[in-house]
Amino acid sequence: MDRGLLTESQREFLRGEKDDVDEQTYRYNVRSDFRQRMDRLEEDLELLEQAGEDDLIDEFNDRFGASEFEQQLDRLEEQFEQRLAGFEQELNRLRDEQGDDE
Repeated sequence: MDRGLLTESQREFLRGEKDDVDEQTYRYNVRSDFRQRMDRLEEDLELLEQAGEDDLIDEFNDRFGASEFEQQLDRLEEQFEQRLAGFEQELNRLRDEQGDDE
């Protein structure tokens, strides 16, 4: 098998090498196909787990799963903390302004 989640044609389109298609329709199809393939991938992983192929599940998680997920989670936590700090600063500023007005 010479493809992952995308076909070679879809890769060409995303690289801007394919201009013989309606861009909007093709992009919709790429996104739809990708989502369907992710669903099938999820089903395949569940089947591998049920079949006792834990080493393959672990290999997949090592390659694509936990580390990427953890990095994304870390970025989201950092963004959350930054926004929370900004909200707290704004709240304190508003409280100070309200105290000055009294």
